[in-house]
Amino acid sequence: MANNQKEEGNHNWTRWIANRNQPLLEVENKMTRDMFKNKPMAVKTLRKLILGTANEAMKPISEELHKAGHFTLIVDGWTCDGTSAHCIAIFAGFINPKTGEHEEVLLAIQPALNEEDMGAEAYIALLESTLEMCGLDRTMVIALFVTIARQIRASRSSGTFPWQAVPRIASTLQ
Repeated sequence: MANNQKEEGNHNWTRWIANRNQPLLEVENKMTRDMFKNKPMAVKTLRKLILGTANEAMKPISEELHKAGHFTLIVDGWTCDGTSAHCIAIFAGFINPKTGEHEEVLLAIQPALNEEDMGAEAYIALLESTLEMCGLDRTMVIALFVTIARQIRASRSSGTFPWQAVPRIASTLQ
């Protein structure tokens, strides 16, 4: 199989799963494989491709934030389409050292992984794993702006907010 055919097959499997909102296990479903013209793929392979793509996409963002030296994290949470599915987005705001202009970049967007645990600890774990995925350190964070104030406010009042050195900017949701 030519390399470009393999890449096209990988792309088609990834697109099929993402556009049809299918679980990764769908690539191993016999009926799906029978209907699909591409070479069969294992879940492990698809997961590896998706993570590899995410890592490649993150490299230039990480480099830009490292050049900036410090940044603000902006966290937004919302409920999708009036359903009970909660989503979270994390952005980084920074001054571009080349242009001197303020820029923002999306670091992560995802549904809440555990709808049962929407507390501060879940958000903090997401912040820390996002920074780790981006190859960034929380010492680079100079401010944290959240629009999901109830979780962060609750953690600060209970003394469990571990980012004591990071100033928190008042939420837009009062």
